[in-house]
Amino acid sequence: MFFPSQIVGLFAENGNTELIELSIRALTIFAFAYLFRWIGFSAQSFLLAIEKPAPATLISICIALVFPMILIFALSPMGLDGIWFNFVGTNILVAILSVIVVIKERKVLFRKDEVYATPDNIQ
Repeated sequence: MFFPSQIVGLFAENGNTELIELSIRALTIFAFAYLFRWIGFSAQSFLLAIEKPAPATLISICIALVFPMILIFALSPMGLDGIWFNFVGTNILVAILSVIVVIKERKVLFRKDEVYATPDNIQ
């Protein structure tokens, strides 16, 4: 995000200015998504770690299929920029979904445990 021309310069020839300008724009837009990308992946990993596979699967399906498909149609009038903003929008939507799911699951995680009568704890 901070040094796109230097990064693009590693992969593109200096003579093709149109490709370099397009690549710098794409890299700048694409890099913005990483500000949000970690939220969805962290929430998904957390939910799997606490044995909540259904919400983790929901987040995974939304990352890979649901949100990109919705945004590809919504952003198609933007042309090529719409493809790059699709990745950003997907990660923002997944971050919002992840926060909602984790907050919902937090209520379950922090409730008091029920004590069941066993031969060891009966007095």
